[in-house]
Amino acid sequence: MGPIAERGIHAVTILLVLALAVAALKRWQKLKAHRARTLLVLETGKVSIVYFHSPTCGTCRVSQKPILQRLLARVGPDKLQLVAVDVSEKTEVAREWGVTTVPSTYVIDSNGEVAYVNNGVASEPTLWRQVSSRVPIAIELPNTAEERS
Repeated sequence: MGPIAERGIHAVTILLVLALAVAALKRWQKLKAHRARTLLVLETGKVSIVYFHSPTCGTCRVSQKPILQRLLARVGPDKLQLVAVDVSEKTEVAREWGVTTVPSTYVIDSNGEVAYVNNGVASEPTLWRQVSSRVPIAIELPNTAEERS
């Protein structure tokens, strides 16, 4: 086997290890969040997004918060609950939920089970897909930036 083939095998191995590590992290976070649900007040029968942020996080303010506000406005507060948690004020809650970075969003289904964990900024289409898979929504996601305004 030549050196190029060996490098390719090494690259594929590294990618597989990284993919497994990310999957293991998300599984661990779901388990932690499942046990820590009682630390936050979540409405039963409603899909919830638990949003961990920090006042010093520019990405949280500029990107993630507006995405969440648009999603809440489109879906409606009768179907979707948004719970914002400031990690600088509630460090114990963040630790118990397994938060490793801000912003982080956890999508909780109407039965109170953690359905999705997003580390870093979760895009509007990603959150839309995650929420709409848990609650029937008859509203289409806008395709362009002009439609979103």
